[in-house]
Amino acid sequence: MTDDGVMGLVRVASFADIPLAEVLPGEYHAVLGDLARIGSELDGRGACHWFPDHVAPPATAESNSDQPLISIDVSFAEPDDSIELGVVISWGGAAPLLTVWAFADVMCLCQTFHGVHSVRDDEWQAVNGRELVRGFRAAVRAISQLARTGPAAAGPWRVEAGLPGSPMEP
Repeated sequence: MTDDGVMGLVRVASFADIPLAEVLPGEYHAVLGDLARIGSELDGRGACHWFPDHVAPPATAESNSDQPLISIDVSFAEPDDSIELGVVISWGGAAPLLTVWAFADVMCLCQTFHGVHSVRDDEWQAVNGRELVRGFRAAVRAISQLARTGPAAAGPWRVEAGLPGSPMEP
């Protein structure tokens, strides 16, 4: 159990508190300074996490789908509803390939509760440090832009995605 109370998850005060050299494979260490600078752009807007249980590469490319290394989550909550914006760096195939994801999810309001619905999802593959910086920069900029200009209420996102439970439904 970690200090956040969730198995395999460590919450830190800022992106600078993530031990990038411990978390990321050696092939990416040349760009740690760039990643730290880019990640700090979201400091104060959300929660930063790293996953010590996922630092070792997955046994197979197929087993990596739930193995994030780093995440930054920006949440907007309203009574009985929420939207979460985020950036995740995870294993993305045969090690040391990493994937960067930027996403916007809204709480599921279906009769059969699914957890969340993704309303935006972008992905960048990173086979080397340069590609990791490029993908991470694009993801952080996308989430920063959505946090600044996107609606803080989930209803408009639901309408845009045509999801159940949108305020426009009869």
